Amino acid sequence: MFKRGVTLNTDLWDWHYQTLYGSQPVVRRNGIIVLTDRTASVAGLPGLPPIPGLAGLSRSPIAVWLFNNGLPEKLQGPGLNAKTNEIAIETLEVAHEGLTRLGAAGISGVGEFAASIGV
Repeated sequence: MFKRGVTLNTDLWDWHYQTLYGSQPVVRRNGIIVLTDRTASVAGLPGLPPIPGLAGLSRSPIAVWLFNNGLPEKLQGPGLNAKTNEIAIETLEVAHEGLTRLGAAGISGVGEFAASIGV
C-alpha cells in the first residue's frame, strides 16, 4: 500500500479508472518504491551527483523496491472532514507479480549518491 499527499498529478487515478472502466486493454506497470530518510535532507548540499531516473529526490534513499506487472487494486481518496486540518492523503494498493528489494547500488547513481553523503 502506498500513501502520498494529494497532488495535481492524476496519473494514479487515471490508471485505476482505466483498469476498472476503460475500453482499452488493462495496462500492467512496473514500478519503483524509494523509501527516503525523513531527517537527512540532501537538498541544497553542494557537489551531490544527480540520481538518474529519480529527479527531484531531496532526501537520502534508505531502501528501494521494484514491483513487476502491477495493477491498481484499490485507490482511496482523502477523507474530507472540514472539522479537522489534517493533510489530504490518497492511498493506492497494487497487486503485483513480484517484489524485489535492491541495495543502493542496484540503481544507477544511487550507490554513488549514498557514498557521496556518507551512507
